[in-house]
Amino acid sequence: MKLADFGFARAFKKGVKMIEVVGTVMYMAPEMSIPWYDEGCDVWSVGAVAYKLATAAFVFEYAVDPGDFHDAENPKIWQDKVFKALGESSVKFDLNVWQHFDLGLSELVQMLLDKNPDQRVRAKEALKNSQWLRKHMAVEAFKFKAVNFACRVLCTGREKVPGDR
Repeated sequence: MKLADFGFARAFKKGVKMIEVVGTVMYMAPEMSIPWYDEGCDVWSVGAVAYKLATAAFVFEYAVDPGDFHDAENPKIWQDKVFKALGESSVKFDLNVWQHFDLGLSELVQMLLDKNPDQRVRAKEALKNSQWLRKHMAVEAFKFKAVNFACRVLCTGREKVPGDR
């Protein structure tokens, strides 16, 4: 599965701190409320998406009254509460939920959701050091190649098409 949402995106330059607060609040890193942040906030967002996919809950959903959280009429109420939780609450890793997942996934999500941006794993570090991530990326790359090959054969009737090496 691939996810993309550039409805609230901003161009960034390496080494330049960003100040404009953009994005979907449930996926924003804690440092975005300061607002001096760098690309590490994107690492948090990846962790927030992984957390949501694994638990079916947003990272700080427990810290917001459910009635407020889903109040589409007044999103400012729950956005403010989520921002408050970003600053004051810790990320919950409920053992009853996470025990059903590979320990490597849990460890990766915890690294991605470190509230301290200076201690949070960087994207390259996560790719290099997470055995769980490397294992699943290799499997997905293999599956993609296999599907791509099958599509070529089915669509063209040939195993090789012009431009192949």
